Amino acid sequence: MENPIDQVTEAIRDEKERIEEIKRRQAEDPTYGGNNHYQEPQRLDGVPGVLVLISFVVMFLGLAIFAKSEPLIAVICVGQLFFTIGAAVLYSQKLSWDNLPITVFPLAGLGMIVIPAKALYNKKHDLGPVMSTKTVGLLVGLLFFLIGLCVIVFPLIHRNVMLKKCTLKIDATCTGLASRHSRNKNGRAYRVFAPNWEYKVNGLTYEHQESTYTNVGYPEIGSVHEILVNPDDPVEIYRKTGTQAFLVVFGLIFAAMGGFLVFIMMFGI
Repeated sequence: MENPIDQVTEAIRDEKERIEEIKRRQAEDPTYGGNNHYQEPQRLDGVPGVLVLISFVVMFLGLAIFAKSEPLIAVICVGQLFFTIGAAVLYSQKLSWDNLPITVFPLAGLGMIVIPAKALYNKKHDLGPVMSTKTVGLLVGLLFFLIGLCVIVFPLIHRNVMLKKCTLKIDATCTGLASRHSRNKNGRAYRVFAPNWEYKVNGLTYEHQESTYTNVGYPEIGSVHEILVNPDDPVEIYRKTGTQAFLVVFGLIFAAMGGFLVFIMMFGI
């Protein structure tokens, strides 16, 4: 997955450049449809990155101070980092099925904040049964497991829905490759790409910018590929990629993490 700070700042810049290009081409060619589902974001580029950096500091301080004295607060500190990273990335781009795995982070983070916070509140105010650290761990593990299952199942449902809606086969031309910087686990920078497609439906020219960035398997500029278009809404397309397989693997990993945590909490290993 891409570096969150790079993804936040570059996604906004790429989107602004794409909107300007669509406006220019529409002015030159009245039949150019573009993608009118996009609107130029009005956001401050640096704020999400700063918030992510602050969240890292909060997490490290929280773990250093509360890991032994109050583990529930330490869990909250980790959860706020998950939530901030996911929220910052989603803030920078349109939510779609292609970037569905990103939603795992804010959802998991929210659970890691709310569940321990509720346990601490009940303990402090003597409200109902007090949840132990073991119980909180079980709930967080179950949350991870359920989110992992959702990441696996929902894209499969979406795929079937899109195949029913997008029934028109069209040859589309790759007119450009949007690019961003990303980093591997060793910190080395590299570029990832997302194709921009141009195609015609009923005499009108349309454009679609994919939201999934990768450094493998992307098309060459000028190459022609078959896509599926919604005949009732030509700006909506579906193209078979390796995203579905990635989502299954990602969901399995997240579900396995949750299952492992539940196993540890139950059997004390």
